[in-house]
Amino acid sequence: MGGHAFRSLYCPRFSLEIYLTTRTLATKVLNTLFTHVVEPAELPSKTNFGDLDFLVAGPKHAPSSPVDQPHLVELIKAALNTEYGRRSLPTDGVLFFAIPAPGREEEFHIQIDVHVVEVEGFEWNHFMYRYASGLKMVGSMVKPLGVTLDPKGCHVRVEEMERGDGPGSMVFVTREPNEVLEIVGLGRKFLEGGFGVNENCMDELLRFGECRLADCMDSV
Repeated sequence: MGGHAFRSLYCPRFSLEIYLTTRTLATKVLNTLFTHVVEPAELPSKTNFGDLDFLVAGPKHAPSSPVDQPHLVELIKAALNTEYGRRSLPTDGVLFFAIPAPGREEEFHIQIDVHVVEVEGFEWNHFMYRYASGLKMVGSMVKPLGVTLDPKGCHVRVEEMERGDGPGSMVFVTREPNEVLEIVGLGRKFLEGGFGVNENCMDELLRFGECRLADCMDSV
């Protein structure tokens, strides 16, 4: 499935070659507008794509003011030289853009999703977005062990308090990716993008899941 933020445009899935060309172009543009720009690691064996995702923080035009998303949309549209750009509704920090496919401009468009976060949370969000949000799978695996991973960080849940007050039952532990990997027992490849093929990534998650299941069984 391709991009679907612009109903009037044809935004199909596209090849790795077009993906790499568009990523280079968009990265260069976004670096002129933000102090922090990254495209979270995709699954390594992926050969076609529905859109491009970028994580950004620190608008250079107003680094000390609250993020003005409508203004950001206009700035990025101008920098990408496109008329297509909008916020997600309701707004959740994601901005959508579309540009003509490089080399195939008359045929279709490429959707670019820009996720805007605070500078303080940039590294944590980058960590959470890696490998098609593979950390969401990890979060599901460690939840039975009393650990919660969410956009704010890693928390330990206090079982005695959970029934009465969900949010109040969580004790913040850390927002440092290295520390979280150590806590949950995952290798640094999830932080460094060290997987060669999809199977390596999935094997690591499967091994991790089996270990966590064993932990749960031991505690019964």
